[in-house]
Amino acid sequence: MKRICTLIIGGLFLLQIACQTLTAPQRTPTPATSEPVTPTTPDFMVSPTSVVVTPSTTVAATSPTPTPVPTPTPPPIAGPACFGSFGYGVTCLHNNEWITYNRGNDTLTGDQIIDIAVCPGGEILVLHVQGLNLFDGKLWRNYGQGWGYGSPAAVACAGANDFWVAHYRGVTHFDGQNWRTYPVKETLTHDPETYELLKDIAVAPDGAIWAVTANSIAAFTNGEWVVYEEGAGFDKRYLFENIAFDSHGRPWVTTSLGLFNYDAPFWNFYANQELTSPQGLTIDPQDRVWVGTFSSGVLVFERGGWIKYTAQNSALASENVRVLTTDAQGRVWVGTTWGLYVIEGEKWTGYFLSNSDLADDAITAIAVVGQGPALPAAQHKAPGALTGKLVTADGVPLANVAVEVCVETIYSSYRGTTPCEGHPYVRTAVSDADGVFTIENLPAGFYNLATQNGESWMLYSTRVRGVSERFRVSAGEITYLKEIMVSPLDTN
Repeated sequence: MKRICTLIIGGLFLLQIACQTLTAPQRTPTPATSEPVTPTTPDFMVSPTSVVVTPSTTVAATSPTPTPVPTPTPPPIAGPACFGSFGYGVTCLHNNEWITYNRGNDTLTGDQIIDIAVCPGGEILVLHVQGLNLFDGKLWRNYGQGWGYGSPAAVACAGANDFWVAHYRGVTHFDGQNWRTYPVKETLTHDPETYELLKDIAVAPDGAIWAVTANSIAAFTNGEWVVYEEGAGFDKRYLFENIAFDSHGRPWVTTSLGLFNYDAPFWNFYANQELTSPQGLTIDPQDRVWVGTFSSGVLVFERGGWIKYTAQNSALASENVRVLTTDAQGRVWVGTTWGLYVIEGEKWTGYFLSNSDLADDAITAIAVVGQGPALPAAQHKAPGALTGKLVTADGVPLANVAVEVCVETIYSSYRGTTPCEGHPYVRTAVSDADGVFTIENLPAGFYNLATQNGESWMLYSTRVRGVSERFRVSAGEITYLKEIMVSPLDTN
């Protein structure tokens, strides 16, 4: 049994301590490193593991396939690559320069980025919690939140002033003048018991709009929706996630434990037991299907077999891969909870706050125009440091208290023997007789912190219980967390 507490700091030094007791799954402990490990950019990688599978075919779909409609080919130019974060806006790389757009410089109307899409003309369409912004390379335009207040999930751009937004309970189309919403129930599914969660939306090469809900896949063409779900293309109910199209225009959709590919009139299934939590999907010009996962790195489906990239056989530091995309050169762009990667053949190039001008190490969205930009050299940034003081509510210093910092968010339901165990980068310290702890030589970036008191760990947070709060360590600077007050724990 573990006792986990979240440290809540209000104002300057006020706090509450929320404790809960739980049993967490265990795994083999991995010692936290005590020396700094600066992210590197290797020029090669070892051969990945591969598993060959055979497809199974579901029942035939009774609905007709969409009618092809020609659409413009993405511009074969060296366009920008843009990366979204949840809280720090969008950073674009273009002409060897990193430029960040956010509310602070009056470009975006929201900094919590959900998705980014590229329009046929090369414009960048940014979806965030507060609405929708379009960047044409010179000006930012605000399109508001015409879908109402449903939580947005994804965006697609069919042309100039022709946008589709997937959100809770439906998809909404903006035709340049009006917003029209198509609800999940009765339109995107015929199952009255289905979840009303939208997962993804995309424009197919033939111009059809494909929307993915939690339990159905729907294609919009010639003014009508064609729905694929249990009993109409699928033998049972599935949990769908992402959609992308291969060079033949065929849709591929991720689901737990495998991939679906529509080859009219059948949906073919390619199983993979490690694909339990898919998070991102892209297909490169060679029709290799790349899938990002919550904790298993990147899985690639190629010629009927699976290849797996993890921290053990590639440059990936974080195996929590949130988003992927490809450019016209065939490069694959990978966004993780700690780091951005560009894969070009066998070469992996990694970017972090510690070696670039990214706004955040945690990437939530990626879009690349045309061939994308040239890759800049990594920057050399001096490391920073972190210090703080642990005290009781009465101001008494707490000596010999263990402190951990790591680069990914910590949750009260952590699985290791310590909150940071298994994270891609971990540092530890122990408070001295005055309650002061110091960690030097920290690469610039965002960190999370936990302190140990007895058998329990407390997560540093000023807002939310059960989850840690990130703080920034800047290059060449000392970050002082001031006094962190820790009250005696309830041992009952």
